[in-house]
Amino acid sequence: MKIITVFLILFMSLLNNLNSQTPNPIWAVTYGSTSEFNQTLCCAVDQSGGLYVVGYTQYYPHGDYLVIKYNTATGNIIWQRTFNGNSSDPNNNNDIAMGCAVDNSGNLYITGLSSGTTSNNDILTIKFNAANGDTIWTRRYNGAANGSDAGTGCVLDGSGNLYIGGLSDGGNFIDFCLLKYNTTDGSLIWARRYPSPLGNKGEAYGCSLSGSSVFLNGYIYNGTSYNLYTVKCDADNGDTVWTRINHEDLDSLLYIHSDCIADNSGDIYITGNCSNGVSGIYSRTIKYDASGNIVWTKKFEQPLNNTLNDFTGGLALDPMGNLLVTGSTRETGAFSGGELLLIRYNSLTGDTIWTKSYGGGQQGLGCTTEPAGFIYVTGRPDYWGVLTIKYDNTGMVGITGNTHETGGLQIYPDPATQLLNITSSFLSENVAIYNIQGILCMEDKTLSMHYAMDIEPLPDGIYFIVMKSDTKTVCKKFVKTS
Repeated sequence: MKIITVFLILFMSLLNNLNSQTPNPIWAVTYGSTSEFNQTLCCAVDQSGGLYVVGYTQYYPHGDYLVIKYNTATGNIIWQRTFNGNSSDPNNNNDIAMGCAVDNSGNLYITGLSSGTTSNNDILTIKFNAANGDTIWTRRYNGAANGSDAGTGCVLDGSGNLYIGGLSDGGNFIDFCLLKYNTTDGSLIWARRYPSPLGNKGEAYGCSLSGSSVFLNGYIYNGTSYNLYTVKCDADNGDTVWTRINHEDLDSLLYIHSDCIADNSGDIYITGNCSNGVSGIYSRTIKYDASGNIVWTKKFEQPLNNTLNDFTGGLALDPMGNLLVTGSTRETGAFSGGELLLIRYNSLTGDTIWTKSYGGGQQGLGCTTEPAGFIYVTGRPDYWGVLTIKYDNTGMVGITGNTHETGGLQIYPDPATQLLNITSSFLSENVAIYNIQGILCMEDKTLSMHYAMDIEPLPDGIYFIVMKSDTKTVCKKFVKTS
């Protein structure tokens, strides 16, 4: 065991050095022109080479949902759609899409806000056929106070349910809200509101799920400024499990943007923006464990206490289990003069692995990854248009193909879902699988050169295979996905 532990330490040290290599853009595409007003706020990838970016497009005097499907290999547009959520509205005000998710059956779900005929704004949720962009169903939600409601994020579970996080007018104040829909017919299962513990308004902008828990993250108003606020809910009934407040203030409505993402262990990562009266806007990223305890917290300000603005808004977990954060850095004013920002944090420690800026873009507002390790970011270039970038998988060690071999050890496939085939060039007396914390998860002591291990019971994540004989020990990383 001592030899294996030392081997794992050395191997993970090598991985850390390789992981620190920064990715490079493969392609970058823009949509719209300087004479138009377009914006994307979220992105998602499917299993068939499709990338979806969603937001809104402004056609005076109203705006519509904007949905673009790109080919992930080339960056070419496959289809695009605009959607006027309420053409019967005489004012026909804005429709803004803010959240999206794709399922394994080729369906795309989008949520946002849509001006109502007799209400202020409603939560408008749409299910699309992702192959051709056809609408399958649309649903509007008008809260109890007939006021301002918006869907800002959405997430799917494995049982055919869609959760919409956002904000809803409760009569006295706007509150965090969570809706649960049946994805088949679009029927609303339940709707819940979560009033602020500070007795004022609250707005959720991030929504994520892990197991039987749904997480919301956003801001609550304290009377003079805004604080980041996180709620953990029971996915079955929406009951509150715990809440957490980050007491750093944000004094600018222009930078109210946040996100959250949960991992398979039930830990939740949140990001948002703060200000302290000394410098400009800075970002705060926090990892809570499943019980709501702070694991680590990181402030991003470049350089420290400068008067420029650095903010973050979109999160993703890469195939290595590390956290990606996108936003903007060194803004000289509100939404001007900055560079698109991408940060990779070590999810265990919060240490910064690398930061990457893109000079041709001012804001990154949404990001996502795929199992092969490619990173996608969408946001705004140096005008009110859409910028979408695909980065390569540099630093995503061991996931650049389907078959990987190290020191006479070959595994297939990688990433793997159920059956992992392992072949060595030597007769092994033992094969073992460890998680990234070095804990033994599975073991086979059969004397062989070929193994087929059923890894379906393992949670998604990063694992290490260790094979040994009397004279040799070989270690190889692989990724388990659902």
